[in-house]
Amino acid sequence: MTMPALTAVEAASRRDRRTFVRDRGVKPLLQFAFAALLGCSAVGAAEVSLEAGFRDPPMEARPHTYWLWMNGHLHPPSALEELRAMKAAGLSGVLLFEMGARGDKSLFPAPGPAFLSEAWLERLKLVLEETRRLGLQVDMSVISSWDMGGPWIEPRHAVMALYNTETTVAGGQRVDAPLPFPTPERAAPLGPDGKPAFWTDVAVLAVRSPRRLPGHEFVLRLDPPVPHAITEVVLDQGRPNAAPDLAATMTGVKEFAVAVSETGSDDKDFREVLRSSLAATPGPQRFALPEGTKARHVRLQLLGGQDPNRARWTLGEFEVRDASGRNLAGSH
Repeated sequence: MTMPALTAVEAASRRDRRTFVRDRGVKPLLQFAFAALLGCSAVGAAEVSLEAGFRDPPMEARPHTYWLWMNGHLHPPSALEELRAMKAAGLSGVLLFEMGARGDKSLFPAPGPAFLSEAWLERLKLVLEETRRLGLQVDMSVISSWDMGGPWIEPRHAVMALYNTETTVAGGQRVDAPLPFPTPERAAPLGPDGKPAFWTDVAVLAVRSPRRLPGHEFVLRLDPPVPHAITEVVLDQGRPNAAPDLAATMTGVKEFAVAVSETGSDDKDFREVLRSSLAATPGPQRFALPEGTKARHVRLQLLGGQDPNRARWTLGEFEVRDASGRNLAGSH
């Protein structure tokens, strides 16, 4: 084999590299082999440590659990036994949460001392001494039950809600008329006048009264948005829960119509497939559609209420089902 000619510098460089390989080649290979052995040893140790960690996890890797003091009730001897059982089960700590009981009141525990009172703090101290001895971590909710509050919270700083009320007035002139006070949906501390202990006006808006249309309609795109074979619709009057003065203006839907479209959602795209009436009672009421009905969009029109003298119509639920009973309008 003929080798190409080399310059003196290239030849010297080649000789240096060959010399390096010949004279020093063993040491780098030995160093690499030694490092490889060390690497295998480290990986093996890590695998052993990882397995041991799963068999006996450190405390910071173990789960916590809720520890509920229902209505602030705590039986100290039982509480200490519970903590010891949690430690024995492998838990690392608790989230202490004083929670209001719900359900059958005859099953409620006797109420404990007021949240953060001296008696309550004494029980907390007892618990913390035992968790410290067991090595358990204690996290604590800073509230009693579900809402932040307490007797030291003034009404003006308490949790609030936004309520609306309305009245009808004649336009085209200056109006100075009181608005009816709204009926809050939930109980609130009341003042001597029977109104909430704290309330304030947020805004007063004047809105032109819209022309009432012959019916109220809802256009639903079925899911997924492709034509589906549908077999029935289901309507439910529900049980409206409203303040008495508002409930007096409400009535359930009676007459309704259903139209379908396999293409778009414009009025021209729909054809009516059902017109019927609802009973006034709550509960699902099923209405079969003509065989072979397909739809990508469904339009529900509410045409009348059970009581023609009441302006507000109510309807609890509307479903569009296929032959398997699946509701295709459930997410809209």
